Amino acid sequence: MVLVCGTDQDTGREGKDRTDIVLPGAQQQLIQAVYQANPQTILVLVTGFSLSVVYAQDNLPAIMSAWFAGQAQGTAIADVIFGDYNPGGKLASTWYKSINDIPSKYDYDVKNNRTYMYFKGTPLYPFGYGLSYTTFNYSNIALSSTTLGLGNSVDVSADITNTGSRAGEEVTQLYINIPSTLVRPTKQLKGFSRIALQPGETKNVKFKLTYEDLQYYNEATRNFEVEGDPVNIYVGSSSQDIRLTASVNSIAGTVSSTYRQSPYIVTQAENYENKTATVALKSTSDGDLCIDSLVNNSHVVFKNMNFDAGVRSFKACYASMQSGGSISVVLDKLTEKEVGNLKITPTGNINTYMTDSCDLSAISGVRDVYLVFKGGTSVCKLN
Repeated sequence: MVLVCGTDQDTGREGKDRTDIVLPGAQQQLIQAVYQANPQTILVLVTGFSLSVVYAQDNLPAIMSAWFAGQAQGTAIADVIFGDYNPGGKLASTWYKSINDIPSKYDYDVKNNRTYMYFKGTPLYPFGYGLSYTTFNYSNIALSSTTLGLGNSVDVSADITNTGSRAGEEVTQLYINIPSTLVRPTKQLKGFSRIALQPGETKNVKFKLTYEDLQYYNEATRNFEVEGDPVNIYVGSSSQDIRLTASVNSIAGTVSSTYRQSPYIVTQAENYENKTATVALKSTSDGDLCIDSLVNNSHVVFKNMNFDAGVRSFKACYASMQSGGSISVVLDKLTEKEVGNLKITPTGNINTYMTDSCDLSAISGVRDVYLVFKGGTSVCKLN
């Protein structure tokens, strides 16, 4: 018996989030009923995302993930079911047992128990998982060097043997783990290689691990850096099926610096990196762009301003019809104290601009600059 279940774009798509990860409708009950009538049932999942199919995993003898395979998917599925093709695909996502295993869909921080890199539980199917009609053995991991420093790389190799009776393909995966006091991934994929092997055949697979593969973003220095100390190297068939391990000593250093903006030249107001929803982008009378603060405490932020030469004043070009407003200058976080406050003077016309300035506390280093608009509605237009 072959049972085909799954989802379509009514379940979830771009702009429409799912409310659960189980099969929609009565499909779960259908699987149970069909299995009770015929335990020799193959479940084919046609879907565009991961699903919780715990009952099927615990009871059915075979499950095939077909995704949305196009107009020829029927032939492809039949070739696999009847053994005319030996599958070798691997999951590019983590499949969870329950929606309770993951945070709210409104929580976009991947470090909060999301993906194979940070998930602390046991998934239904791990990232990189996939079965075949044959089996593979891993052996003889080797490193070209025991130390990895700036500008260098390490070759990681291993022997893969087809230990089954059929020809097949294996996707060998390279992961690293960096012990740290920081929040770093428990595993992080750094390479994979798909190899075809005849029964009994052995091939050597090689990966190149670069110094840049070890980097993380240091929020304090705003650089991509390597911490140093040992790095764990894992080679396996999935993120949880690790067959071989090794380690390499890394040397601490800076890989690269992020971009820097100069605060000493005119910066167009619309070149912000982020803003509140209450800030609108509008056209000026001469065809340029400006930003319009619509309510009190709305803000824009300009990232990575490099104040190495120091700065003591802030100058802005604005238009306003009301008095009592101001532009508060805050660094790095909205919760920090302001370092300057530019009082808004009415310009008589919302399209008539004036340039004014205010003093700032002494500022140095690379900082994020928040401009917070204080006052009533439509505090000002900033050009």
